[in-house]
Amino acid sequence: LVALGKAEWVGVRNNPTWAKTARRQALLDGALTVFVAVDQVPAGVLILRDPVRSDAAQTIRSLRASGIERIVMVTGDRQVVAETVGTPLGLDEVRADCSPVEKLHAVQEEQRHAPTIMVGDGINDAPALAMADVGVAMGACGQTASSEAADIVLSVDFLARVGEARTIASHVRAVALESVVTGMALSVGGMGLAAVGLLPALWGAIAQEGIDVAVIVNALRTLRTVSSGPHLSIDENALLRRFHGEHLVIRADVSWLQSVADTLGTG
Repeated sequence: LVALGKAEWVGVRNNPTWAKTARRQALLDGALTVFVAVDQVPAGVLILRDPVRSDAAQTIRSLRASGIERIVMVTGDRQVVAETVGTPLGLDEVRADCSPVEKLHAVQEEQRHAPTIMVGDGINDAPALAMADVGVAMGACGQTASSEAADIVLSVDFLARVGEARTIASHVRAVALESVVTGMALSVGGMGLAAVGLLPALWGAIAQEGIDVAVIVNALRTLRTVSSGPHLSIDENALLRRFHGEHLVIRADVSWLQSVADTLGTG
């Protein structure tokens, strides 16, 4: 038994109809085919699919809403497959057929323009994760190497957490800066009053303790839940429920259409 690559497939004798159909369907679906031959005659096929994450579109929207201006997909997949994924998601650029070194160069190139976040889950992503200003590894299904190289490890296999992490980080940073600036301003003001004799030492110490407590209470606002997505109105929720019901109705027909398409060309 031998596994056939693209070049070897061309020279195989007696290509059966089912093999041609499987190859055509795989190309349409953006899947990879590995044919197994016996004496140069196809005997079976392995169809390898890497489906788009269901939360990918939501993640892209939340990242752009949080201030991310440029989103680039860097992958080792073929150009056709990469564009099939990247175009519907509205990415700014798609780079395909990339080796680990090319992924590293892509991160370095983006860093010349702005701080860069790299998200990955494979061993090939580890160098780029380490090089990026912020590396985010999908720890639930990713490799140990990528998790160790990253700055942030998501413990759940849910890509939308990247957008939530970005929103939470921005909120925490804003609260921290607010607390620092307010605390320093009040302290400097108290020292100024003490320097001119308007604030006795005892009351100065009490005021300083009050400032510390106020800053700590303000910092506790970071524990509140931060919304990273839009709030839908009643009409929008009703529209989504209607679309969901319509999708359930036509799902069987869509599956039937795919079955019909698979049999095209078989006579």
